[in-house]
Amino acid sequence: MIFSNYSVSQVYQKTFELLSAENDRGAVLLGGVLTESVLDDMLSKKLISLPKGKKNTFNYSNKIDLTYQLGMINVEMHTLLHNLRGARNSFAHKIVSDITDETMTEQIDKIFSSTPELYQNFMASWITNLKSALAKHNVDQTVIDSVEPGARARFNNFITIIVSMLQQDSLKVTPVQSIE
Repeated sequence: MIFSNYSVSQVYQKTFELLSAENDRGAVLLGGVLTESVLDDMLSKKLISLPKGKKNTFNYSNKIDLTYQLGMINVEMHTLLHNLRGARNSFAHKIVSDITDETMTEQIDKIFSSTPELYQNFMASWITNLKSALAKHNVDQTVIDSVEPGARARFNNFITIIVSMLQQDSLKVTPVQSIE
């Protein structure tokens, strides 16, 4: 597991650091890897281990569906993760390298719109904090009024929150009981 023994704040810091070090394609691919890793952790905590020599072979889509069916994520997170998976697959299988490319903009917007209340609260809080910080440094009000983070900055910050939320949820997972 990528985040074994990490606190949620450490997951947040590490996720943001990793996403920020990548180009657009890498950030979206890594967002998929990180969320899938946390889903792996959730499922390994929940499910009874298979007999020796056997291994679960769930793909990312199956993991998203199974964590939803087991009640570990809600329908909005289920939709968001499938939209992230779609964006990840587009970057992996198409000649696209920029998050603002026409074919990717729609996919990234789907990620943001999957959890409307969470995304709106995230953006409102973020913009308020940015504007407050600029005002403290005596930045011209017209500049402050024009603050609007770009798609990549929004992606990195939002996916960092999503990975952290999933990590926090993974700490609450209780295993199913074997009938043996």
